[in-house]
Amino acid sequence: MQPADAATIRARALTAIPPQYLTAAMIETTLAPILAACQEDLRENRADPVGDDVRPRPVLPMPRW
Repeated sequence: MQPADAATIRARALTAIPPQYLTAAMIETTLAPILAACQEDLRENRADPVGDDVRPRPVLPMPRW
């Protein structure tokens, strides 16, 4: 069964290779393309932020020294 969401795919990709066997070349050729695709999927599927409570901040009085 394949993971459905990009976050799960990314988490599984990061744990697929034990750290003692990770090399720079392996990261470049194996993990980097997978993680880049997952990151792109996460960006595309992320909902736009909603600002429900956008009010101006109150002006605070200046301290008197």
